[in-house]
Amino acid sequence: MHTLSNSRLTTVSGLALIAGALLTVFFMLHHPSTSAGDLAGALDEIGHEAAISAWVHGLLILVLAGIWFGCYGLTRRLGSGHTLPVLGFMLFTLGVFAYMLAALVSGFIVSEIALYFAGAPVAEMQQAGGFLRANWAANQAFANAGLIGTSLGILCWSVAMLLRQSLVRLAGVVGIMVAALPAVLLVTGHLQLHVLGMTIVVVANSIWYLMTGVLMVWGALRAQD
Repeated sequence: MHTLSNSRLTTVSGLALIAGALLTVFFMLHHPSTSAGDLAGALDEIGHEAAISAWVHGLLILVLAGIWFGCYGLTRRLGSGHTLPVLGFMLFTLGVFAYMLAALVSGFIVSEIALYFAGAPVAEMQQAGGFLRANWAANQAFANAGLIGTSLGILCWSVAMLLRQSLVRLAGVVGIMVAALPAVLLVTGHLQLHVLGMTIVVVANSIWYLMTGVLMVWGALRAQD
């Protein structure tokens, strides 16, 4: 019964990672962005896309929660009594929480500012610019923390995977590359987490989520035979 319960958890967790990988890429490809060259135009664009932005970021937060659950199952699968998987889960949890805060800022607070200052006089527009810059700084701080936290989590799990069988070992190698490269680029100033930069990170992470999810489901099905 205990083995069956673990097998079900692994299957559901793996499916959560597979779905999360596909959905995060889909939603990031539909992430609203502004192209206006002036503040008034940017506020107008953000205001018009407020509803879409709220939906995209709200759903991304839900998908992040699903990925977090999938990684909980991965931690159990790798051994919740071992240091590396548990450390990875703790760091990943902090990263996911930071990403959620970044999504709240970008998807809801910025839109409210744009709607509030829409059509405002020039003097108030300057105030709006200050608010938008502050929110951008907050978004970047949370997004950077999210990338570092999730990358360190993936790195811990991937190192633990290197001790497993061949296909799992391959996922470990991919995970180390997926975790290390974006983090190094961010720390050295070669990566900025605007829409394009974040999309690149999401696609890279999703490759590992997808690989890991498939291996978890496959392993659970084999264990039931």
